[in-house]
Amino acid sequence: MRRLAWILLAALIVVGLVLAGCQAAAPEPESGGSAAGREPAAVSEPQGAVPSGGEGQAGKSPEEPVSSGPPSEGEEADEPTPQPVAQSDNFRLFTPAPDTTVTVGQPLTIRGQARVFEATFSIELEDGHNILAEEVVTADEGAPGWGDFEVQLNFDPPTSPHGTLLFVTYSAQDGSRQEELVVPVKFDRVVPLVS
Repeated sequence: MRRLAWILLAALIVVGLVLAGCQAAAPEPESGGSAAGREPAAVSEPQGAVPSGGEGQAGKSPEEPVSSGPPSEGEEADEPTPQPVAQSDNFRLFTPAPDTTVTVGQPLTIRGQARVFEATFSIELEDGHNILAEEVVTADEGAPGWGDFEVQLNFDPPTSPHGTLLFVTYSAQDGSRQEELVVPVKFDRVVPLVS
């Protein structure tokens, strides 16, 4: 048993060194930015999301696409990445925009990018009274890279005209819930509460 513990410890050290080497080998951005090499993320508060609105990009409107850089060798050129409508350190949301009116009875299309452990996170839609939908999502790439995701979220009828879209991760250390991005939405109609 003691030998197994030493082997596991050695394996964890090797993985840590490999991950540290991957981060150290990351290319530096060509243009300005913060000391960390990227623009500061807009962090959301529990009351609602902070849309990026092109902050930190003087002279660019939110509709202008953000280039993800030149394609790698053997890779085809993709369409430019759109400007996020809301973002945090680990999520970039392209649709829906904050305060979008959601049509009840139709799936809500959610599209964006995530930089999360094992590319897995949860999306919840709630109306202040109930969780209307919850879905576990897997992006096409895990951290430290940005993985694309797109989800069609079917949800129960709301009992309030205002809702919240929550992008949630769970701590790998202790499993605790970590709300990473909060985006307010509106519903086009509600179902009255039954007493």
